[in-house]
Amino acid sequence: MGRRTQLLVAALLVLVTVGYGVFQARSYLTGPSLQILEPKNGATITAPTYTVRGTTDRAAHVRLGGRTIPIDPKGAFREKLVTPDGFGTFEVAVTDRFGRTVRERIELYGVAPEFLAATSSEATTTRKAETE
Repeated sequence: MGRRTQLLVAALLVLVTVGYGVFQARSYLTGPSLQILEPKNGATITAPTYTVRGTTDRAAHVRLGGRTIPIDPKGAFREKLVTPDGFGTFEVAVTDRFGRTVRERIELYGVAPEFLAATSSEATTTRKAETE
């Protein structure tokens, strides 16, 4: 094998090794990801409770409002919360094994079921009065 062929093989071997190293280090380079599927930011919640549901990649821990919640093997999480009376927020934070954290804050508005019942009965009474 000639000197030129040996250099070409060595360069190719170094390139493959570096490429493999970068590929394996991608989780360290990119950090965790977070996607909150529900509720959407700005949602109005009319039930007494609601479910926070989302997915994450490359996360070691998921925290909801400061509390650690479980993640399934596919990176999905879900947790039930009590609906706030009026404006409310919650924060989901995911942390990878290297300590990098991604946060997302969701704002929502809770409407008490009693308020909905009172408003709909008032609307029905108003409509009846208008038609008479």
